[in-house]
Amino acid sequence: MSAVLGGCSRCGSSGEGSGGEAPEDQPADRIDGTAAGEHQPTEGKVLLVAQSTFTRDDQGRWVRPDAAKLLIFRHQGGAWSREEIVDSDSNVFHKGMVFGDGAILTIGGDQAALKLWRNSGGEWHAETVWQPSFGGQRNRLRDVEVANFDGGDPEIVLATHDQGVVAVVRRTSAGWEPMELDREPDTFVHEVEVGDVDGDGTPEVYSTPSRPNLGTGGAQPGKIKRYRWTGTGFESDVVAQWDTRHAKEVLVADLDGNGRPELYAALEGETEAGSGPGGRLVEPAEIVRLTSTESGWTSEVVGVIPDERQCRFLMAGDLDGDGRSELIAAAFTTGIWMLEPGTSLPWSITNLTRSTGGFEHASLLADMDGDGALELFVADDAHGRLVRFTWQDGRLSAPEVIATRATPQSAMTWNLWVADLETAR
Repeated sequence: MSAVLGGCSRCGSSGEGSGGEAPEDQPADRIDGTAAGEHQPTEGKVLLVAQSTFTRDDQGRWVRPDAAKLLIFRHQGGAWSREEIVDSDSNVFHKGMVFGDGAILTIGGDQAALKLWRNSGGEWHAETVWQPSFGGQRNRLRDVEVANFDGGDPEIVLATHDQGVVAVVRRTSAGWEPMELDREPDTFVHEVEVGDVDGDGTPEVYSTPSRPNLGTGGAQPGKIKRYRWTGTGFESDVVAQWDTRHAKEVLVADLDGNGRPELYAALEGETEAGSGPGGRLVEPAEIVRLTSTESGWTSEVVGVIPDERQCRFLMAGDLDGDGRSELIAAAFTTGIWMLEPGTSLPWSITNLTRSTGGFEHASLLADMDGDGALELFVADDAHGRLVRFTWQDGRLSAPEVIATRATPQSAMTWNLWVADLETAR
């Protein structure tokens, strides 16, 4: 791997929703024992599940994009319930989150749309905040974060496909106003992350651009860029770039406990050229730490995920309750991993479970039951289910099944989010 430091096959799908019928996620027939007693989720909190759905093509394959769907799960009266938001204007919700006055914010594609949804009379109604056209083959809002750069109202930060646009959308007295920070043709920006890594008191924006996803295997270069607020606009620079790897996931978190966060990136594994998505693995996925110093950036490998080609969710938190935060990684085929920070590199790494998986393997650490301990929520798309884990007796519990779907390949989950929706309103 060469790094330069500075101062899904379905991911390529396109087309309109067909309007066909696909199996829906349904509340599980029963709740496992882990939901009993003190581990029962707090009423009022919601679990948001952002998805793309699919119908069969002429060959019977579940690959034809259908309408975007956001599932809203609540735990009431000892059982899970579900409602949904369906948006026929988009064929994917890449993320859903509670924003501002209690609205639900969604980002979609291939008709890129940033929307705020509010419930009135038992129905969800959308306000379209921004619906841009970038001029490429794809027109997707791929990731979103919320930050505050100037001390005013929060700003919405967005990553897009496929013209490499990174943008900030602000609320002004005249309405919503977009500002482009970057644009690069034929570029997928896979994620944005915000945080004050340089320690100046103002969050920066970090993005992960690369060329469109390769389905043939082989080296794929990529980089991480940074955007810093100057008081009137943003200036950008390159944090790191790789000749044979690219990152789809970055995380800002303080895992060394010094009060100042570091930047972490999950580098995709490298497969043999021409071997395709399931071809021979040359180099497995790696987790690197990027630290800002006065002379630039340093890069260190904190962990390698054995026999794994991709890892697209990193989380930081004290999952095991030992008083120290760990790095939790959700990999494609090898399950959930825990990396425990230490003074030597690489860190200790433990495979917590291999019972879940998925192309994205969307996962989230959150305290939904209100007991002060984090739970792990996982979209196990490999088996068509949504599950929750708690930490019990020094290990990850058996999965509590929240919801299942009859045909796993009829949907893909892109993100999970837990919030107190009633309080936010």
